[in-house]
Amino acid sequence: MERVEAALLKAVSFALKGEQMKDDPCLDEKEWIALLRLAAEQEILPLVYESVMSCESFLKIDKTVRREYRDKAVALAARQCVQTNEFLTLMLRLQESGFCPTVLKGIVVRRLYPKPMLRPSVDEDLIVLPEEAKPVHDLLIGEGLTCDYTDARVDGSDDLSYHRIGSPTYIELHTAFFPKDSLAYGDCNAPFEGALERCAEITCEDVSLRTLEPTDHLLYLMLHAYKHFLHSGMGLRHVCDIGLFAANEHTDAARVRTVCDTLGLSRLFAAVFEVGRRYLGLAGYPAFCDVEADPEPLLNDMLSGGLYGTADIDRAHSSTITLEAVSSQKSGRERRGLLHTAFPPRKALEKDYPTLKKHPYMLPFVWARRLWVYLTDRKFGPVDPAKSIRIGNERIELMKKYGLLEKGRSND
Repeated sequence: MERVEAALLKAVSFALKGEQMKDDPCLDEKEWIALLRLAAEQEILPLVYESVMSCESFLKIDKTVRREYRDKAVALAARQCVQTNEFLTLMLRLQESGFCPTVLKGIVVRRLYPKPMLRPSVDEDLIVLPEEAKPVHDLLIGEGLTCDYTDARVDGSDDLSYHRIGSPTYIELHTAFFPKDSLAYGDCNAPFEGALERCAEITCEDVSLRTLEPTDHLLYLMLHAYKHFLHSGMGLRHVCDIGLFAANEHTDAARVRTVCDTLGLSRLFAAVFEVGRRYLGLAGYPAFCDVEADPEPLLNDMLSGGLYGTADIDRAHSSTITLEAVSSQKSGRERRGLLHTAFPPRKALEKDYPTLKKHPYMLPFVWARRLWVYLTDRKFGPVDPAKSIRIGNERIELMKKYGLLEKGRSND
């Protein structure tokens, strides 16, 4: 492990205890910038900046650089403060109208951090029964939010997202824990049968919120991270969330082990918990998996990909390869080739292109648009299809290592 990565992990371990880093890693300016960029990719910059800001070697780097990252960290923390206040106000409005959606992740996990506002969230997730989707949608619109999918069906069949113009508020409204038609991870819904009937209540800043009971919530955090791992990768923040929740909430370890065994995820999450123990100082939780697994390959995958594995555009595009590999194994069919990756069926594209639900004949135009975006996306530099394929195949080998794919199957 490189010095920068080791220092980042140490900084996070102190931040999770609410402390500033005690052992100066003695990095030079170039290394400090690399560390802060890594922290930004993992979406934990405020946590890390707070942890390292008093290190002697950090104070020696150019003050302009320090000020730049300080300002970014402060802006993210301030944004989170506004977002949290607006979300709690919105929840009170919903409750006054007779609705009490179940809150997932986000604010429920942030409250476990020593300084919650230093743990950024892009959005807040709510889950409701399908029949509640339309009235909750109408209430959100009535509160000044805008639905991001203007032609989506608001009948419980869609995951919908909402934003408030000129505000950091961003809400995702779900009617299922995971897309039921996903061959790759639709089976992750099974552990949550009846979960909305056995919810718990927590209090955040004097506001009562309905959320999953602790074991369900830990499983949701784990399986949500697994979903991202199948796409392009999970990140350090996922490990922090899972580890803090496991250490601070009373959960049924035996049930977690059973779910992991049933879904074939024991080796993966043995590695996740070991990353937390070995590198982030997260301890005090029971053994949720009965197997041992080398955490190093998983940790390297996390550090190279950012929070969602999208720090590199070629890696982001490799998700079509990994998802197809898992989908084909779970469905018992032969793995389909690159043509299917480039031209997936209409159903697979309806979430990102909801217009296909009303206008199926648009499928060829959507295929053409996807290919054009893929080949011309310059957000992170030129797209390299060959690199995407290589990364996809490398991540397939990683999945085999953790028992998510059979080792004997071809990568073609």
